[in-house]
Formats: sequence, C-alpha cells, structure tokens
Amino acid sequence: KHYSLIGTAFDYLLRFHIEKLNPDASKSSWIAELGVDMAQKQLDDYKKLKAVIDGIKRGPYFDYIHTGNLSESLFASTIVLAKLDMIYRIGRLEPDIMDYQNEDILDLKNLISIVDDSLFKSKFFCTLNPDFGNASLLVGGADADMIIDGTLIDIKTTKNLKFERGHYNQ
Repeated sequence: KHYSLIGTAFDYLLRFHIEKLNPDASKSSWIAELGVDMAQKQLDDYKKLKAVIDGIKRGPYFDYIHTGNLSESLFASTIVLAKLDMIYRIGRLEPDIMDYQNEDILDLKNLISIVDDSLFKSKFFCTLNPDFGNASLLVGGADADMIIDGTLIDIKTTKNLKFERGHYNQ
C-alpha cells in the first residue's frame, strides 16, 4: 500500500546490495543524510535524526556490507532512510519515521529476492547514486541509481507493470 515509500526504500536496499557485490564501487552520501544536513536549521530534532542515520550506518548497514545478513533491522532501516529522503526531495519530514508495517518488509524481501546479481556485478567500474553536477541542476536536480561499466541505470518500482512516459523522460 505504500508504493512510493517502498520504492525509495528499495533504492537504498539495492544500493547496499550492489555495494556488497562491488566493494570498490564509488559512492556518494545518502540522499537521506543530505536532506537532514540541508535542513538542520529547520529541524528541531536534527541531532536525533543525525544519530538515527549514524546508527543505521554503524548497525544494519555495516552488518549487511560485512556479512550479507538481510535482517529485519536492515529492511526497517531502509524504510527510515526513505522517510528521511523526503526532506531532500520535497522539503518535508515524514511523521513517525521509525514506524513501518510488516507488509512493507515483505514487499522489500520480495523485491530483493528477484534481483539477478549477475546484472549488477561490474567488470571494471561501478558508481552508486551519481549526480551530474551543474547539468543536474538544469533539469531540476537529476541523479541516477548507478553506473556500471558504462551503463547508466535508474531503477523504478511501480505497482503497475508498464513503462510510463515520465519514467522515460527522467
């Protein structure tokens, strides 16, 4: 039922997975982290939110990168990051950032279970969440999910199995 939220959470989960597959991948800051930092003067709970991100980095994310353990905590953390991501994307902090539903975790488990690792293992180059500098600003702040061996990849999750014109335009 939370299609947009789970799509963003899956972006984080897939990014972590691809980082695990490609340990030498270059990576940038998480959008959730940029959003919290960007809005620190407007956020009453800035220190608390920063601590949440740091806890995810030191906990479920670190554990996954080093062990490959797809824990409940990792899935929940991607949902938290997706909610924090909204600060950057639309300038709003979602209420109840630590809450999630079991169906949301199941959706994430189902999505990650169908990932074909062979499609995301680089031969020579992988960068995660690249932006395109000033060129990004020309089109409203575009970024991508990854570039692997010269192929630009942007993952879309949708409840309807069809390719929309808006996806293509992005």
